[in-house]
Amino acid sequence: MNPFALYDDLIAAIPEDVLVRRALSANAACVESEAGVGVAAGLGSFDAAPLQGRPLREVAAMAKSWDFARASLGVAAMNSFYNRCANPGESIFTAARQELAGKKVVMVGHFSTAIASLEKICSLTVLERKPTGGDLPDSACEYVLPDAEVALITAMALTNKTLPRLLALAKRAKTYVIGPSLPAAVQAFTGRANVLAPSAVIDPHWVMLQVEAGASVSKLKPGLSHFSLELAK
Repeated sequence: MNPFALYDDLIAAIPEDVLVRRALSANAACVESEAGVGVAAGLGSFDAAPLQGRPLREVAAMAKSWDFARASLGVAAMNSFYNRCANPGESIFTAARQELAGKKVVMVGHFSTAIASLEKICSLTVLERKPTGGDLPDSACEYVLPDAEVALITAMALTNKTLPRLLALAKRAKTYVIGPSLPAAVQAFTGRANVLAPSAVIDPHWVMLQVEAGASVSKLKPGLSHFSLELAK
């Protein structure tokens, strides 16, 4: 199976005639296009100014780059097209609480605000690239995800290219992909994941000012609206 198939599906749905108005690459990535404004967690930075006026689809294709700074911006470009303004919803960890209760849950990415409450209701294993506390290293995914009943996967895995493998390992689990780096692309993710929990930019001017000033994506929450989409799998 082609591990880039998900990326190709995400890119192909973006119209060829939509252009980039502005691109910012810092501690967060941000793209303003003719379709909207999208953000993603920044994994490095570079001078993105020359991307102004380029086709959005072309910039979105940078998500396939092994230069993760460029890949971050490619994901933000995707999100400027897919993640339109949405009605805010409750935290996905709150919304899914009943679904997680009593289950064997694997969390890929250290969602610190959710771990303590989830540990009280389920058997939780946390995988993290830089483990802290009781986390396992992310390489343990090969061993623990196949037995998971529920998988909670950070959308940053799309940028670092691990998402296709993580979804394949979790094929027997109910899978949630979570975070502002996630494109709300129902068609591309149908058959690959069960629930998408992305974000939409609701205050574009404020968000772009914060990114330009060096804010990380976690500091952009006041300008984002979180929502969730249930898919068939």
